[in-house]
Amino acid sequence: MVNPQPQSQPQQPIYITINELNSALDKQYTKMVAYTDARIDALITQMRVFRDESLARDNELREGMKALADAILKFGQQLGQRIGNLETRVTNVETTQTVIIDTLTAMRQEIQDGFTAQREQVNELTARIVKLEGGIPPAAS
Repeated sequence: MVNPQPQSQPQQPIYITINELNSALDKQYTKMVAYTDARIDALITQMRVFRDESLARDNELREGMKALADAILKFGQQLGQRIGNLETRVTNVETTQTVIIDTLTAMRQEIQDGFTAQREQVNELTARIVKLEGGIPPAAS
């Protein structure tokens, strides 16, 4: 079943006065201005919130970057100290090696001098033995 559509009655023209029209237009204008002002205020508030959030985010990033830069600087200083310590250790090792080399060189010279002195003593003893034995030189081996 189809519901019958009610037939619309022809409307009678409505006559309004100029004052009523002005009053109606003023009300509509006031509503429009109020709506527009509310929308603009909402947009301005939202822009402020976005700006504040952006500033907070920028400050957080800035602080993070500063902390990172401080950490890198501290690491660089520690690294410089460690390198300085290593340079000191290398210098100490080089000095110790120089002392060891000088000591070994001196010991080598003393040993050579000792062998030379022993050769001279052996030659003297050999010469004495040859004299004592009547001038017979020892057999070559």
